[in-house]
Amino acid sequence: MRLHEKLSALAQALNIKNADLARESGLDAASVSRFLTGKRLFPYKYLPLLCETMARMFPQGVKGDYLPSELRGITGNKLLGSEELSESVLTWLQNSPEYVKKQPDTGGKPESGKKSKKDLFASQKVFGEKLSLLMDIAKITGSQLAGALYVDPSMIYKYRIGTRSPKKDTLESLTGYICSHIKDTDMRRRILNAAGAGPDTSDMAQEDFRIWINEWLSEEHTWDVSGIESFLETIDDFRYFGESGDVIPLSEIAPLAGDVTQNESFWGVEGMRSAATRYLYYAAIMDTPSTLYICTTSSLDFVTMNLRWKAVWGSLMIHCLLKGHTIKIIYNMADRSVAEIVDAIEAFVPLYMVGRMEPYSFKRPQGSTIRHTTYLIENHVAVTASYAEGMDDEAEYIYSTEPKRLAVQKKHFDSLLSVSNNLMDIYRSADGMDGYEVRLGRFWGLNGDATVLLPSLSIATIPEDVLNAMLLRSGTDEETRGKILSFYAAEKQWIKLQLGIGRLNELSVIADWEALEAGDVFLDIPSHLVPRPIPYIQDEYAAHLANIRRLQKKNTSYRFYELAKAPFRNIKVYHKSAEVIVQKAGYPSAAFAISNVYMCRGFEKFLPQLNLK
Repeated sequence: MRLHEKLSALAQALNIKNADLARESGLDAASVSRFLTGKRLFPYKYLPLLCETMARMFPQGVKGDYLPSELRGITGNKLLGSEELSESVLTWLQNSPEYVKKQPDTGGKPESGKKSKKDLFASQKVFGEKLSLLMDIAKITGSQLAGALYVDPSMIYKYRIGTRSPKKDTLESLTGYICSHIKDTDMRRRILNAAGAGPDTSDMAQEDFRIWINEWLSEEHTWDVSGIESFLETIDDFRYFGESGDVIPLSEIAPLAGDVTQNESFWGVEGMRSAATRYLYYAAIMDTPSTLYICTTSSLDFVTMNLRWKAVWGSLMIHCLLKGHTIKIIYNMADRSVAEIVDAIEAFVPLYMVGRMEPYSFKRPQGSTIRHTTYLIENHVAVTASYAEGMDDEAEYIYSTEPKRLAVQKKHFDSLLSVSNNLMDIYRSADGMDGYEVRLGRFWGLNGDATVLLPSLSIATIPEDVLNAMLLRSGTDEETRGKILSFYAAEKQWIKLQLGIGRLNELSVIADWEALEAGDVFLDIPSHLVPRPIPYIQDEYAAHLANIRRLQKKNTSYRFYELAKAPFRNIKVYHKSAEVIVQKAGYPSAAFAISNVYMCRGFEKFLPQLNLK
């Protein structure tokens, strides 16, 4: 059985409703529905939390004969307590095909023991990606690794780009050197998150950990890109703040916050959650809008690894947004896995979408000996912490309203801000999109190949006479028509520029005739340019497809790839190795321009895993 089939069978057997599972886990009901129908893969790292949540709903236990037949092969028919039920369900779900490495199909022929050149290159490329990730986390340079292995630095470069792979004895030395630089649990946790699977490495002996790293580097691995997908889905689904029925009322959060005027110390990861809840609750009940300052080099697990608390966090974000607050936040990107940072950004998406979020990242990698946290509302409240690396469970988080502490913390934050760069630039239709058009033009001028994920066929590839006929048929007024034609000319010019410097890959679904007849297939124009979408008719769409085929024959640098299904309704993603632009075409229209190398790498892994026909 596939994962979604197991989840559905389990929910049906135990009579668990989507709404109940959403409420208990902290997930939104729409995501639960996607997981159970197979429209989205449940993130591997959340499986233990999901199983614990389900088991918690049955404090008296469950008889094995109530469970799906395949699961009964693990449990038998006895009565299972909550803990045993959670462990059994976790084992069953972990062995789903989506999480287990697939074996190559040999077509009934025996394995020769050799890989084709194509398969070998793909395997080497995966090895290089993993090696680069480990070196980033361990803060090891290519020259340092080359010196330790007694090889030329160019050989390390070849390992990282996938043109060469090390011999067995070299691999042993390589993993030994890297693991000698990965000693604390926080580094190990980031590697585990990046791997997307595997054991909990935090308590492993050093030699066992080295063996695990060696095996992980050697195996062919599918990257966990669920964080990127979830981030895009959140943007795609966002309509406007206050519309979601999943927002927890402040009256229910108040008991978790306690007395917001009382100075108090909180301890460990749970203490961090309590301190953050009190801080955000204070902001949510303020009389006037203010600026919230946030910076932490600590683990972001306090946000991302507890689904119920994540729902509290998200609800408080909505309440702060409704209050009119702006947030300035500094991320420590160099010490984060891509999945971790994307999960954290996703928690702030409502504020990003309405332009009240200013994200920054440090210009230089930060030392990992001491971890710091600062949450501040100037002249009101602060949460601060400073503790040794790896001592998350013993950290003290001080919640304070003391004026002197607040003044000093504001100076500290301003100092950190002075050594930070913008993490991303955000453009909204409410503010005008002129800056976005300039940024998009800059994107096309960057060197390298480009990949574009489209909700519809690109306007740049439509014949001009067909476009004019569509505008005439739709009754577009002269001013709007002028905007659309200017946008069309710019898109064509940008594509011409791209084909002069590299390849262009476009990914989109091809609409079926029923959707065209129903008027549900629209021209690729962002909503800030048109008051209403312009639908195709069948002849217009056929002419557009024919022109795409002609373009492919004429220019070998252009390729169109058909997707089996549209992953998003109105999200467009532009990707180059140095920059990613995510545009939401539907209301409310917004665009995110991202140049951080870690984020760009995450998108680079996500796009090839989309379901091509």
